[in-house]
Amino acid sequence: MSTSLKNSSLTPTYSLSRQPSKLARTGAFLPGLTSRDDTAILHLHSLKKQKSTKHLEDKMQKPIIGIMGPGRSATQEEQADAHALGTIVAELGCILLTGGVAHGVMDAACKGARERGGMTIGILPHKLPSETHPISEYVDIPIITTFGEGRNLINAFSCKVILVVGMCPGTASEVCFAIKAGVPVILLRPTDEALNFFQKILKGTVRTARTPRDARAALQIELS
Repeated sequence: MSTSLKNSSLTPTYSLSRQPSKLARTGAFLPGLTSRDDTAILHLHSLKKQKSTKHLEDKMQKPIIGIMGPGRSATQEEQADAHALGTIVAELGCILLTGGVAHGVMDAACKGARERGGMTIGILPHKLPSETHPISEYVDIPIITTFGEGRNLINAFSCKVILVVGMCPGTASEVCFAIKAGVPVILLRPTDEALNFFQKILKGTVRTARTPRDARAALQIELS
């Protein structure tokens, strides 16, 4: 074993000491090893541990994608778009984050993601149970903040990318927070007024999409 390690590319700078192996003396490895072998073995174990840790991190760290939009005031078209975007987030292997309420864009997006086997997080504004802001049945992980509209800051800062369907004051604040934090924003079919506000007044860099399919392409670019 000593000879094979000596010829390995992993041992170009090892000491030429032939002292008895500490690992061998403690019974950690086979007897007959030298201190030079110790160094090589420990290095190999370190590389293996680093590779294992990186694999675990890659497996655990899924991107969180936010879908933001109106609640009760959302139109049928906006809810249909939100549902389609929710399915896209799940299909891309991402985690969906919304405001978590059982209304409008939030509910539709969570339903779309759930139907594709995706995971959904809901950042709820009020303590449960709430008559005005009931939790969506499609939320897997509810996070209760009691912050009211202040939870919009959490929504924006927790996401890698934000997809926006429709517009209302709460949604506008989330986009503003995201722009300030440098979080990419994709607006689906924005009005000229909204686009002008975010691009020219706030000087924000936002992408636009005409269809959920276009939004998917833009999202994949941001994730690449």
